[in-house]
Amino acid sequence: VFFCTIEVDSNAEQEKLDAALACLAREDPSLQIREDPETGQTLMGGMGELHLDVSATRLARQFNVHAKKGKVSITYRESPTVRVDKTFVFDGMVGGKHGFASFDLSVGPLEEEGEVLENEIDADVAEVVCEGSNGPEAYDAVVKGIESALSAGPLLGMPVLRTQVVVKKVETNSDTSVSVLRVAAAMAVKDLLRSCQIQKMHPIMTIEVTAPESQVGTVLGDITSQRRGDILELTSLPDGRSVVRAKVALEHLVGYASDLRSVTGGTASFHMSFSHFAVQ
Repeated sequence: VFFCTIEVDSNAEQEKLDAALACLAREDPSLQIREDPETGQTLMGGMGELHLDVSATRLARQFNVHAKKGKVSITYRESPTVRVDKTFVFDGMVGGKHGFASFDLSVGPLEEEGEVLENEIDADVAEVVCEGSNGPEAYDAVVKGIESALSAGPLLGMPVLRTQVVVKKVETNSDTSVSVLRVAAAMAVKDLLRSCQIQKMHPIMTIEVTAPESQVGTVLGDITSQRRGDILELTSLPDGRSVVRAKVALEHLVGYASDLRSVTGGTASFHMSFSHFAVQ
């Protein structure tokens, strides 16, 4: 949920970095390594600032790779707030091939209660005629195009969640290949998403803070007032300490480890895990 750039100075060092990161990712499944499609930079993702710091330290100590860690950022998601119905027409070239496709589409929020984040795609295009393909291949091409469009939203370039895409009608011709149809479907959905009043979804974390009874009030006050969190549970341990469980947006937990040490005199500790994405 946290991520940062991780860079070295030369191509030779980059090869060592790639190999070391692959090894770390195998040992630690919660560590995510990917490449930024726009900048080409290597991104390292983890469950917290400390997680990323420890991983960077391991690169230097275990693999002798001294990489520069960039500023820590947070991964968000996007979601539409209104439904848009539109006919999108593609008539152009893709990879040197001309294609034509007309899509009668509806894109909008998935009306589900709770923390459901999946997308719903209804693309009944079995009768679409495509060059060298049958109905199922055309259907798969349209679905893959839609999935591609939902992988990067118009607001932040982050994946789009809780979205329903309904393909009511597709018209094309025998000169349009399935690869062109896939690109056209992606362009159609991206076009509609720009009109769906996209909102940002925040990663919500479940935190458990263990503190002496004398510090519980301080911990509760900090979570509710400074971090805008919701208290879930307060339990007492046999040794006199208490455990506070709460849900807090990740952006309000940046620097929480050092802040918690400061306000409790180093007597409290915490653990956090990802819960879900939600609008704040």
